[in-house]
Amino acid sequence: MPDYISGDLSGPPNETSFYVRKSSGEEIRSIGGFYRVIEEGVVSAGEREAVYVLTGCELDTSCCCPGGTAEIRVPGFIVSGKSGEVEDATGEIEVERIRSDKDKALVVEALREKYAAFIRIEFE
Repeated sequence: MPDYISGDLSGPPNETSFYVRKSSGEEIRSIGGFYRVIEEGVVSAGEREAVYVLTGCELDTSCCCPGGTAEIRVPGFIVSGKSGEVEDATGEIEVERIRSDKDKALVVEALREKYAAFIRIEFE
């Protein structure tokens, strides 16, 4: 697998789950700091559409040094509905987790066209 792709690769290939939509600017706290949702959207990858979340992260309680980064998180392919419906939706979106290297490469390629400067793309 290419080094720019990361994420949990365990579980069945067609596992579905519900992604809970976040508000732009929403702060999500973690042990070492927090991340903030900058943008949420949908990108076409082959014949499917994937939900992505652009986030800015800040490590404010790290023992080594404070700092920050940005990443794109990909919850998965949209199971039902069209991108326009999803982008206007609130609440939950049913997604299929992306497990295959081929599908991940398609999503990465589409995201790189839109956000060339982002190095880290995380598949959930």
